[in-house]
Amino acid sequence: MFEPPYHPYSEALLSAIPEPDPLWEGEQIFLSGTVPSPLDPPSGCRFHTRCPKVILDADYDLSQEAWRSIMDMKLRTREADSVGSVTAELESDTEGSRIDPTDASREEFGRMVRTEFDLPERLSDDDAEGAVSEAIDLLVDEQLSAAATTLDDAFTSPCSTHEPGAYEVSDDHYISCLRFDDRFDSERDVFENAA
Repeated sequence: MFEPPYHPYSEALLSAIPEPDPLWEGEQIFLSGTVPSPLDPPSGCRFHTRCPKVILDADYDLSQEAWRSIMDMKLRTREADSVGSVTAELESDTEGSRIDPTDASREEFGRMVRTEFDLPERLSDDDAEGAVSEAIDLLVDEQLSAAATTLDDAFTSPCSTHEPGAYEVSDDHYISCLRFDDRFDSERDVFENAA
């Protein structure tokens, strides 16, 4: 369990172990999102809602960080009860005050959403950018359900649709992660034959 390769959750846990060296600046893995309910676990891999290595949809050409941010936006929008829960607090031009998302311009609102989810000003993939921009437009109009549907329809990770088996990676070492399935293409970072 403590030797490579690791399940992404094990990697995150191991990265949190402090070192006795006060000058150590290790690379901790921070898990975004909320812990899913054990009474109502998500479909597919139970860790996909927080996994820093969630597998990209093969239709998009995005960095892992951008894909994780989109997945976080999608999941939060699905659970949101107001547009304020999918926006970051940004300072307004008036000293000491914050922009109210319901009063923000489309440009300000888009910046608030992208800041909240650490999304770039423009995604590198035009189709992904189009879907995210459409969802932001719907959120500006306070159409949470329609925005969630847009994101759900546009962005699906194989991790959310396929339950991983226990893949043997060495003697007596099994990992339940689609990244160890034969259909995972590690060079392209995509899952083949996902249908």
